[in-house]
Amino acid sequence: MDEDRYLTERGRRAAREMFGDGGDGFMEGHNRGWAEHVDADWARIMNEYLMEGLYSRDILPTSTRELCAVAALTVLGRSEELEAHLRIALRTNPPEQVREVVLQMSVYGGMPVALQALRLYDRVVAAPPSSDAG
Repeated sequence: MDEDRYLTERGRRAAREMFGDGGDGFMEGHNRGWAEHVDADWARIMNEYLMEGLYSRDILPTSTRELCAVAALTVLGRSEELEAHLRIALRTNPPEQVREVVLQMSVYGGMPVALQALRLYDRVVAAPPSSDAG
């Protein structure tokens, strides 16, 4: 991999599937931001694990991975991360399926986290599409 590039073709394909056209550029910039803000080696390790590794495996489609992410982040009450994954999940799944995952999490995480996630889901659905890839 080029020193100035984070994504291989495998990672670029995963980023475009997750974020749409321009997703690979978005993730390159995101990784450069982590490198500048935190540490260049850590940014490469994170990218290799997530985009080049886990998210580019051809075992689960992005749509399923993102429903899993929405479920986990809902139960954990991780609103900031959940918002990003709701957007990705809504790119690859019908809205009623994404909402159903949030509702289902009331069984596993309790009503407070499910209601918090449902309010966030409503805001994400009502918001105009973001101008960036994420």
